[in-house]
Amino acid sequence: MSLLKKNIYEVNERIEQKCFDSGRNISKITLVAVSKLNPVEAIKEAEDLGLLDFGENKAQELKQKYDQFPESIKWHFIGHLQSNKVKDVVPLTYLIHSVDSIKLVNEINKRAGNINKLQNILLEVKTSDEDSKYGIQNFEELLKLTEHCQTLPN
Repeated sequence: MSLLKKNIYEVNERIEQKCFDSGRNISKITLVAVSKLNPVEAIKEAEDLGLLDFGENKAQELKQKYDQFPESIKWHFIGHLQSNKVKDVVPLTYLIHSVDSIKLVNEINKRAGNINKLQNILLEVKTSDEDSKYGIQNFEELLKLTEHCQTLPN
């Protein structure tokens, strides 16, 4: 058994146990494999083992890998997203995990609208004082951004 196969098996076992312990439905859980810095061969092996959701944190690396996989793969953007990279990321991603400003969500909405796409997003909340971390920093900002997102069509 390959190390990757063993690791995926162990993670899935832990997820199943946590779902059982908490009474959650396992079909509502999505395991996202972070593929950054991994070669295409490793991602293909993970796909062969049943993983269909992969996360990238750099737009350039996402673009390089995207065309090498079938449409059954759901790509997630998990890194800090700059407004000037939105045009590259929106057409390729199922879910953007790191939305932290009205400016960014407006650009995502615009780019998604240009290709008739409803873009799935998650808002990123900063939970630490580390300067290297990004995200919405207070409840008022979060509320304002959430309300703004509800007005956007894409």
